[in-house]
Amino acid sequence: MGMTRLPKHVLEMRGSFKKHAGRRENRKLEPQVAKAFPLSAGPPDSLNEAEKKTWLEIVDHAPPGVLTWADPQIVEMGARLLVAERARTITSPERGHLIKILGLLGMTPADRVRVQISVPVEEPTSKYAKIS
Repeated sequence: MGMTRLPKHVLEMRGSFKKHAGRRENRKLEPQVAKAFPLSAGPPDSLNEAEKKTWLEIVDHAPPGVLTWADPQIVEMGARLLVAERARTITSPERGHLIKILGLLGMTPADRVRVQISVPVEEPTSKYAKIS
């Protein structure tokens, strides 16, 4: 299994294109999602009440900066599968899909370190942060 491709902005920050300038040209058409997740729109109307609550829970628990404008459908699928898991009606293949979706959203310990965010998130400030 090959290594996971890093997003273009991560390679830019690392300076990877300085040594291999041709790589930037190869990735010039890589899609970029600049819009934030449409949280103000709320859960889709196609979800039932339990699924809507779970949708909000997934959005709330996702690591900051991970969800973008392109992600409502994967959150919707995750909400439906998580409701089935909690109702104990989920099948084994569906559970595999749920685990995959949660991983893609950086919601498992192992996958959290692999997720790359599209926009840097400001670190929370503390009055003790400047103490050395």
